[in-house]
Amino acid sequence: MKSKLDRNVALGLLGVLLLVFTACELDETSIYDEDDTGRPTPTIATIDPALDTWSGIGVVTISGTNFSTIPEENLVFFNAEQGDVLSASANELQVQVPNMAYDGMAFLDSIEIKVAVQGAHLFATYPHPYKLKNAAPFYGGFTDYDVISAVAANANDTIFVATGDGVFLIEPDSAKRDEAWGRVLTTGVTTMKIGPEGYLYYAQGYAMFRINPANPQVPDGWFAAWGSTETAVDMDFDMDGKIFVAQRSGLIIKVDASAPFTPGTPAPVEEWGVYTVGEVTAIRVFDGDLYVAGVDTSSGTCKVWKNEILADTLGATIPVADWSTLPEAGSSKITCITFSADDEMYVGANKNIALAKLEGGSFVGHYTEILTPPTKNMVWGGGEYLYMARLASSTAMQRVIQVNMMEAGAPYYGR
Repeated sequence: MKSKLDRNVALGLLGVLLLVFTACELDETSIYDEDDTGRPTPTIATIDPALDTWSGIGVVTISGTNFSTIPEENLVFFNAEQGDVLSASANELQVQVPNMAYDGMAFLDSIEIKVAVQGAHLFATYPHPYKLKNAAPFYGGFTDYDVISAVAANANDTIFVATGDGVFLIEPDSAKRDEAWGRVLTTGVTTMKIGPEGYLYYAQGYAMFRINPANPQVPDGWFAAWGSTETAVDMDFDMDGKIFVAQRSGLIIKVDASAPFTPGTPAPVEEWGVYTVGEVTAIRVFDGDLYVAGVDTSSGTCKVWKNEILADTLGATIPVADWSTLPEAGSSKITCITFSADDEMYVGANKNIALAKLEGGSFVGHYTEILTPPTKNMVWGGGEYLYMARLASSTAMQRVIQVNMMEAGAPYYGR
């Protein structure tokens, strides 16, 4: 009885299988087409640049065959990251490289580049490992435990970084030492500049101090003080070796750093004017003018003005640019100003964007793919590197960043 039952079950299962097989044979709606060989498989012949490019900002030209002329139908991968196809023809792709330089590393090597084309069954693989360089690596070996407050540089790309433990000196392409190079008399350095003969000037609160490079562990003491408790937000040397200092309230003072200095006897200080704005946030001396960034009381937005530096006063205030022309500006403020050797203005900001460039009277984001705010201050070295002090935020670690601007900076007076 059991044997007969087992046989009936087996016959039943066989019938179901035959039914399924027959249904599959007769199913004219099946998506599988054994005659579909797909579009021709793409190939990669060359990539330009051939060996490496910049992560996040570089553009490569991929030459080969069987690409789609529709950019969106070409998928270009750098390892697992997808690039942005800017233009496409059957034999050439222009591709924006994705940002893969994580954690401030200097470069990534052994990158595998592949191209997939919609409708083609197989990838094209570039047969040589590729390298991506970082245009904005972390610099100097600073960590989350270093409270970075200001950065300065001399003309030889020696960098000075103020932290809660003193001032660290970073020689080109090296890391900070375990011990600070210079001692500061107070913490909370707000701004810092290299002056004549290698002296390092820094401000904190309502006073300026100086470090002698010949004996940096013994500060000279108070170099200058002003009769106000207002914080000095920024300073810069002029062409006569004197230092403009901007206070948050708008008071612009000038410290005579060229006069003979005796420790314990502050240098002469002059008031050079008051900016009637809600808040001054940055200054820069350039080409005989004093540039000032601040919050305009009437509009509540950040703007940049300039004044010609005359013999004993500042000339008329001239509007230069409105920060609100930058779409990403929002409620952010300009924190620092600098210029390239080609007279291009760059500014840093406290949030939303790290670096912007003034183009045709409006600000545009610069290196937004690889830089993260907030930028505390920044200074161009002697070559093409811009050194930025980035503060900590919910999305970024505090670090010193060496930004390859691909162009030199304008001269700084004083150094």
